[in-house]
Amino acid sequence: MSLLSSLFDRFQSERVTLDLDDIQALILRSRPEPYVGIHVMLHVDDAPGGRDLIARLAPHIPSAKGWAENMRDWTGVAISHAGLKALGLPEASLKSFPLAFQQGMAARADQLRDYGENAPETASGAGAEHGPKVWSDVPWHWSFQGPEKVFTAGLTDPDADDTIIRHDPSGAKFQVFHFDGPDPESKLVGVETFNWPPMQAAARRVLGGSNIPTRAQIAEPDFDFKAHSRL
Repeated sequence: MSLLSSLFDRFQSERVTLDLDDIQALILRSRPEPYVGIHVMLHVDDAPGGRDLIARLAPHIPSAKGWAENMRDWTGVAISHAGLKALGLPEASLKSFPLAFQQGMAARADQLRDYGENAPETASGAGAEHGPKVWSDVPWHWSFQGPEKVFTAGLTDPDADDTIIRHDPSGAKFQVFHFDGPDPESKLVGVETFNWPPMQAAARRVLGGSNIPTRAQIAEPDFDFKAHSRL
């Protein structure tokens, strides 16, 4: 059982007032883990041609209506303010966007602290004397879906059926633990957390440390995961 399927069981479509068909799926969906994304950057030189491309892409962009469907991959489109202008969006519409979006990230480098070692040309270590920097942090993701807070840390699988679920005493908060195998000594590799931010922080500490618990440890009713995260 995955956190996504559990969340979907709680979902009540009749309470949604937004037009989910008009929202891209990637806005509400949790990313699959492990996650691989391919980004294609396009520059619009011809407004009619750009609009034609968007029209042809639209049928291939899933909407948020089926946000909990088990999709292994999907397509999303993001357009900058300059891109919307190049596509011929009316001036009144262009001015309706927040100022930060109108200005763009490059113009707001100081506010975003995108300078020095955080500048785009140096943040990834490109051109550094000792080669690229290796990303070693635990991958994590969060999504606030209405009143529900969903977190993931490490490697999780929406199709996993050999997970361990641990609840808080109220039952309103819980975690789903993923392992690298079915054996009792298999190691923890990922954690999904529902409405329990402190335990998401604990999961990140555990997965980023050297004292990774086993399936057998997590299965013990008296095992204190939060205390273990501070070892």
